[in-house]
Amino acid sequence: MSWLSYSSLIPPNLFILLIAMGLVLAWRWTRLGLIVATVACACLYLASTPVVAEYLFHCATGLTDVIPRLPSDAPPGAIVVLANDFRRGQRYTVGH
Repeated sequence: MSWLSYSSLIPPNLFILLIAMGLVLAWRWTRLGLIVATVACACLYLASTPVVAEYLFHCATGLTDVIPRLPSDAPPGAIVVLANDFRRGQRYTVGH
């Protein structure tokens, strides 16, 4: 499944995926599917409001006190961002 990656499982993509799954579920189990789709719509709306974004930002900045500090006063020599994503690409030949 190359269309599904970790970046598909974070908001807002997660909520859009849950809405689609809820609508598919609604064909078989109407009540369950509509509940899943409605909750996902509410979460998508709430995640896009400035109030929730500000709250999440303050929660994330509150975690900076938990991060251990370096014993020296020297600035770090590198910034490392840990992330991973894999996408298969088509191979193109030159001249064809």
